[in-house]
Formats: sequence, C-alpha cells, structure tokens
Amino acid sequence: MSQTQRSRGWAYLALTGLVALGGVLASRGVVAGQGGRIGLDGEALAQPGLPIELSRVSVDSSIVTRETWLSYTVANRGTYPLEEVTLSVLVFGEHGNVRGGQTSSQNVSVEPGGKKKQELRLSNLLYVDSTEDYSRIVVAVEGWRDGKSRWRQSASFQDLLAAMNAGTALPAWQSSPVSLGSAQTAATCGEDFCNDCFAKAKEACGPKGIRSWKCILSTCHCEFSCKNGGVGEPLP
Repeated sequence: MSQTQRSRGWAYLALTGLVALGGVLASRGVVAGQGGRIGLDGEALAQPGLPIELSRVSVDSSIVTRETWLSYTVANRGTYPLEEVTLSVLVFGEHGNVRGGQTSSQNVSVEPGGKKKQELRLSNLLYVDSTEDYSRIVVAVEGWRDGKSRWRQSASFQDLLAAMNAGTALPAWQSSPVSLGSAQTAATCGEDFCNDCFAKAKEACGPKGIRSWKCILSTCHCEFSCKNGGVGEPLP
C-alpha cells in the first residue's frame, strides 16, 4: 500500500469516527463544539422559600481536557447585597443513582433585585462523558452570605436529595433561611463542614458506598464519587 493510500485510509477512519460521534451526541441532545467541548443541560432546584434563585444552568464538558464547567445565573431577591453563595451539585445516573457530588462556595457580587451569571469548575470526579452514558446534573443553594448575615437553607439533606432526584420544587416551608450570625463574625462554613459532607456523601451513595472523597475546610469545598456508577464505574 502506498503512502497516499494509507493517508486516505486514515482520513476516512477519522471522518467516520467524527460522524459516529456526532450521531451519538445528537441522540443524547448535546452539541459538540471546538476543542471537543460539549454543551449539556443542567437543572436548578426550585427553592421558593429562599431569597436566592438559580436559573439558566448549563454544563460545558470537554472530552479532550476532561474538564467540566457549570454555568448558572444567580438572582438576589433579598434586601442586602449578595456576597457569597454555597452550592450543592449532584450528578445522577440514568436510574436515579447518585454518581457523585460537590459542595463549593463562591464569591459573588449581586445587588438586591439584580442577577449575575457565574461559572463553577466541577471536580474531575464529576466529569461526564455524554458520549458514553446518561447523566443529570442538578444544583441547589446550600447557603449564602449577604451584607448583614450568613445564612443556610433549612431543609435536611434527605429532603434536598429527594427533591433534586425527582426534579420537583422544595416547598417554601421546607427550605427557609436560617441565620448563622453576623457576616463579619460567623464562620465561613463551620468546623463540622467536612464531617457533614462525609455524612451527606454516605447518604447520597447509598449501600454500595463512597468511591472517592475529598474535603478542604479552608475553602469550604467538598467532592465525592460513588461506587454505584461513579467515574470509572459501570452504571447499574
């Protein structure tokens, strides 16, 4: 076989692979862009009892760098400037199993009545290759800091998990603001943050258990993956 024939053969295989990839992506409702970046739909849990509202959630995943970014719009319905928001992100598999999760705090600057688009880098443990399997990515508000106080939402993690899995709104009476004290004196996430996050990971992963877990108290960041279909694990 000549060099020209070999070159044409490789070109044909590459083109065939791209066409096949495009068919898989189209069947999953995603669009591939430059650099292998894939746009995925994300969901925000409706929490009408809070003065913070999330909307326009999208997920941008790169099959080249294996990085995943979550974009969202945060609206401030309160009376004081919003300075920080703590988010809970869960990745669900096709059968409702939790594949992994992440809790992260971000500095924001949103005046009362305003809204702002934000972007959050997700852990590599939550990387989703939509060409391989189906996943839902859902985000909820865990806590926030305004110009006066630090707050958390009141719902238990069990209620939060159930609502995020079902895609239903959390009733206002079930998720209301709870003050943690002055914005200047209250701890950023509390000394029990990592213990609480580990307990949530156990609850989310269920009987098959946690595959990987990591917590950084200084930055209020926690991430985990589950054995029931986490990254590198077959889906049930």
